[in-house]
Parts: sequence; structure tokens; C-alpha cells
Amino acid sequence: MVKTPPNPAEKYSYERTEYVATGLLRLRFENYFKIPTRREWNETEEKPLEGRLREILIALYFAVEAQRLSDEDDRREAVRRAEEEQRRWEREERERREREAVKALLAEAKAWDDARRIRGYVAAMRKRDAESLAWAEWASAVADRLDPTLKPKTEANWTVPEKSGTS
Repeated sequence: MVKTPPNPAEKYSYERTEYVATGLLRLRFENYFKIPTRREWNETEEKPLEGRLREILIALYFAVEAQRLSDEDDRREAVRRAEEEQRRWEREERERREREAVKALLAEAKAWDDARRIRGYVAAMRKRDAESLAWAEWASAVADRLDPTLKPKTEANWTVPEKSGTS
């Protein structure tokens, strides 16, 4: 590696680094491994790389095995996260269904209470004024339409949430 200073004759010049061949080889693993292993071998005049192939291949084998184990750990971790996400989604879905069921139950209880109040009001008005029979029949029909105890239950309007043994 040789550094070249900036050329003052050029308007936009900067220091450059140039690589010059030395005739000697360098072998380097660019990956980071979780195990302590040698990652670089430099050839010298006295020690050519050919004489160190056994050492290099052993290090390469350990590096590949370490990478394989790391990839396997990453795969297991991804599976664990996916399962955890699935459980979270299922829990949220159960909670959402429970909220909707409670909301529907409260709406039905209010409708039932409204129907009871209307019937009580109609009964009180009949005692007071027996002449308004048409109005009383209309008001009673309204109370019957509101009363959820007079409607047949279907899967759509009566969903009991599932019991969960695990959370």
C-alpha cells in the first residue's frame, strides 16, 4: 500500500492510496466467527502459504462449522419468535372476541331494560288513560322489538368466547 500526495497542479486533488503488488499472498476470512480462530495468513519469503495449507484448512473447517451452528441458532430463534408472535396474535384475537361479546351482552341488557321500562310506562299510562289503546299497542310492539329475550338466539348475535386454559 503506497500513499500518493495530492497534486497541487490539479484543482480538486486529494491524497490517494494505491495498492502495489509485492508478490506475496495473503489469505483472509472476512467473516466474523463466534469462536476464536485465526482469520488471516500472510505469506513471507521464508514461509510460503503452501506449507501452511493443513493449518488453513483446519481453521476453515472450524469456521464453516461455527457458521453452520450460528445459522442453526438463528433459525431456531426465528422459529421461536414466529411461535411467540402466533401466540400473541391468538391471545389478542381471544381478547378482541371477549370485548365484542361483552359489548353485545351490554347492548342486549340495555335493550331488555329499555323494553321493561317501556312496558312499565305503558301499564302506568293504561291505568291513567284507558282511551289511548292504539298508542299502548304501538308502545308494547316497540318494547317487544327491543326485548332480546323475545328474539331467537343465533350464532351471529350470541357468541360465547372460548375458555383459554393457557395464557
